[in-house]
Parts: sequence; structure tokens; C-alpha cells
Amino acid sequence: MGRILIRGEPGHDIIPELYPNAGEPVIDKPGKGAFYQTDLELMLHNHAIDTLLVCGVTTEVCVNTTVRERASGCAPRRYPRHPYAGRPPA
Repeated sequence: MGRILIRGEPGHDIIPELYPNAGEPVIDKPGKGAFYQTDLELMLHNHAIDTLLVCGVTTEVCVNTTVRERASGCAPRRYPRHPYAGRPPA
């Protein structure tokens, strides 16, 4: 994944149309999943959030990994019937 995961590096920033409002949290993830070595689980717990809608650009990598990380927890989880669709096989 290279340096794209490092804040301040080219390609890392959020596009202006989707930039968070003041006070909204931003999770800098060091790998493919959003839970590994981040405060995301703690943030969800502290705000009593039990339902997630996970979306992203690389469905078969980052989105899939995040969903699997979340599913490995012990709290009840609910998922949409068709949570995502990867790119078609070559």
C-alpha cells in the first residue's frame, strides 16, 4: 500500500466533497482493516453504536478486511444481505 496510508503523503487526504465536519472523527488505519491498531472499536463502544455501514473503494481488500475484523468481535452484529460487491473477475 506504500505511503498512501501516511497522513500528509500524496493520495492520503480525503477529497473536499467528503471532508468531515469539524469534530467528526477520522481514523488513520495502518493497514487494510479499520479496526487493527486504531481506536475505532473504542469509539463505537463509547457512543453505543452497534450497526455499521461499511463502504469503500477497494471492496475485496479494505472493506472485506474491516467487515471480517468487526465480525470477529464478541458483540452481536447485523449485516445487510448483500453487503458489498467486488470487482468482476478478470
